Amino acid sequence: MSDGLKSIGMVTDAVWYDADNDGKKDLIVCGEWMRIHVFINKDGKLEEMSDKYFPDALKGWWNKMQFADMDGDGDLDMIAGNWGLNSPIKVSKNEPATLYYGDFDNNGSIDPLICYYIQAKSYPMASRDEMTDQIVSLRQKFPTYTSYSNTTLQDILSDEQLKSANKLEADYFETTYFENEKGIFKAKKLPVEANFFPVYAIVTGDFDHDGKQDIILGGNTEHARIKIGKIDAGYGMLLKGDGKGNFEYVPQLKSGLEVKGCIRDVIKTGDKKGEKLIFAINNQAPIIYSY
Repeated sequence: MSDGLKSIGMVTDAVWYDADNDGKKDLIVCGEWMRIHVFINKDGKLEEMSDKYFPDALKGWWNKMQFADMDGDGDLDMIAGNWGLNSPIKVSKNEPATLYYGDFDNNGSIDPLICYYIQAKSYPMASRDEMTDQIVSLRQKFPTYTSYSNTTLQDILSDEQLKSANKLEADYFETTYFENEKGIFKAKKLPVEANFFPVYAIVTGDFDHDGKQDIILGGNTEHARIKIGKIDAGYGMLLKGDGKGNFEYVPQLKSGLEVKGCIRDVIKTGDKKGEKLIFAINNQAPIIYSY
């Protein structure tokens, strides 16, 4: 296998898909602190060719991938669920979120330090208490909250520590539709509502019976630091497709979806009596909708 796997973050989803149309399944991988990776099956050995198939190289906190022919041209497009835009952490190519990690206090355990930009300057996400609980020696360096208030990572770590630290970045948080254009996946924006919450569940189908493929998204998170807060603005979201790769948000009152909680999967099933959607939710019984 290619050494490409050594450079990626935490994998959250993987799909076998024949990207080069040679009859052999290739591996598509997404995750946190990473771009979407493509490993092509070359006679049983996986060779990374991510740049060829996903040239935009968008590094996100990706959670989920779903392949389907959304524009009716006979090939499979992809919808990828990301962290979304409804949190204090804002990222871009020029101002990414960064994760530095290493054993900075030499106690045998890894210290992860997340930073993100506020008004054009990168600051640690951790509060003084969180930082000094992780690296106890910093209590002497930052004895008060005032002394820590404008601290950057360069104030916390020495030049040597920064140089030796491992580093990951995320510069793109949007849940995105990737249209397959002759084998190349081009990123296209979804309606803004698709980024009101982290997306962990995606299902596609003709949910309004108009002959065109639609998307349903699910997600939310409750397990975030107090500084970030829980993000639970998703109630199961229907995006109506026009059959050409364009999508429109359908308001909850019209779609009928009202699924509260942290959705982690949506399964499409059915029989002669009708089709159903099953929403799997953390710490709750499944919720079933007919359509």
